Amino acid sequence: MQSQNDLLIGKGKYMDVPADEARRALEQINRVTEQAKMRIGMGPAGWVIMLWGVIWMVCFGVPYWNLSISGSIWLYGNAIGFIATGLMFWRDYIKREVVSQELNQLGKRIGLAWMTLSFFTFGGFMVMNSFTGAQLGTIIVILIMFMYVIIGLWLNAKSLVVTGWVVSAFAVSGYLFAKWGWLGEFRVLMLWLSVFCGGPLFLCGLYIKLRWK
Repeated sequence: MQSQNDLLIGKGKYMDVPADEARRALEQINRVTEQAKMRIGMGPAGWVIMLWGVIWMVCFGVPYWNLSISGSIWLYGNAIGFIATGLMFWRDYIKREVVSQELNQLGKRIGLAWMTLSFFTFGGFMVMNSFTGAQLGTIIVILIMFMYVIIGLWLNAKSLVVTGWVVSAFAVSGYLFAKWGWLGEFRVLMLWLSVFCGGPLFLCGLYIKLRWK
């Protein structure tokens, strides 16, 4: 009988994986990852990201000129975004060809990850006493970009990782600049988020649509 120490340090048969089998497993993982990137590139994901980039540019930018309609513009912008996103993915779902089981499972896990983020974000805001519109907008941008980084690491997609870090850095720096008075009026932050968060998001979607094929 093998000792517990043997199992822990990998000397036992349960821990010993042949080199060929390990290589085939890694090749399978890489193949599924590349298939996922191609599937995303040929699917609606690029269009969806570009759509939300435009929504961010409009909904963050318009309040710079008319702060009183900030709530309304986001209400309509989110409604358009969620409905259009749902329709694009549904249309893609009913038209797509049969894909591998591994790719289907990966897609489900990514969808579940986004749902989890939504519930955790909603729960976090429910327990917060108060927050300003600037804080709310900045935090939401950071949380969404956090998911971009995670999914980028998951798919070995540098474009998503870079977009997540860059947009988050712009969001945090813009908020701090506004807080310290470096941007003048605080509403300038809305214009900052429009240009430096919505813009890169749109470019990320365009890159995915053009290159992930």
